[in-house]
Amino acid sequence: MLLNDKGIKTHNGSILQSNSVNRILKNQTYCGHYVSGDILSPHVPRLQIIDEHTFSLAQKILEQRSTKNDEKTQIARTTKGKTLLSGNIYCGHCGSIMHATSCLDKYNRKDGSRYEKRRQQYICSKKGRDSKSCEGQSVYAATKIDGAVSTVVRSYLDMIEVTPKSVALEKRYQLEIADLKIQEREVSQKKKTLNESLANLTAEISKSLTGDSTFTPDMLSMAINNTRTDLQAIEDKLAQLNYKINNSQGAMKKLDHFYDQYKQWAAEFDDETPEGRKMIICQLIREIKVSRGYDLEVVMDMNYEQFLSFVP
Repeated sequence: MLLNDKGIKTHNGSILQSNSVNRILKNQTYCGHYVSGDILSPHVPRLQIIDEHTFSLAQKILEQRSTKNDEKTQIARTTKGKTLLSGNIYCGHCGSIMHATSCLDKYNRKDGSRYEKRRQQYICSKKGRDSKSCEGQSVYAATKIDGAVSTVVRSYLDMIEVTPKSVALEKRYQLEIADLKIQEREVSQKKKTLNESLANLTAEISKSLTGDSTFTPDMLSMAINNTRTDLQAIEDKLAQLNYKINNSQGAMKKLDHFYDQYKQWAAEFDDETPEGRKMIICQLIREIKVSRGYDLEVVMDMNYEQFLSFVP
């Protein structure tokens, strides 16, 4: 484990175990909250040692790495391996996930020497099980796909590298606020509908007591309690949205993080280790579809795609 290799120990001087690291990564105390079960305290600045965005990204990575092999993911389950893509590459014909594998080319030369070279490749998981179930190629050379994807990523990173921070953040912030206001209108409409339902159910009680209703008092009581519970959940969600809309400083800080991250990736991508490039690509690209003839369709992550939408 990297942490142990660097000499980092637990509070009592023991080596770190994987389950201990897992608990640390999921602990919201480090974001500045007291935690009791599912209840979080208001933010306590003196407790915070990590920002909310980094914490959320860690949860996304943990969740995707815990999925089954054939489930759709974006984040690589592991950075090991000699191919550049993992988890986010799919067959453009049947939509199945593609797995990285290798084969050994070997033959005897005319001079009697032996030629051996291991070749990396991607295969469609569905076609691998039944060759007639998919119209795509049986095998795609990994070097060809990895090279093409690296070129695409490099061009996208070049775009953000030449975009002034002030322009990027202002336009990206406007998109963020517009999306939150759409959510606010939708939640407000749900709240209105629930309030109307609650009023109708309450009015039905008097009819039930006089025998003029098709509902019994017990049925109405249960329906009213359920509606009030739903209404409370909607009101909590609406309060959160209003807080996000009004907390422009927090929103700008989040966008500032994205911009700085992209700029850092742009500066480091060419010199990164294969493992580092794999993780950058996993975070930038939601999925890659490969079809016959090495036809690639690259779908960017939503956060990065929105940044690119206003690049000159």
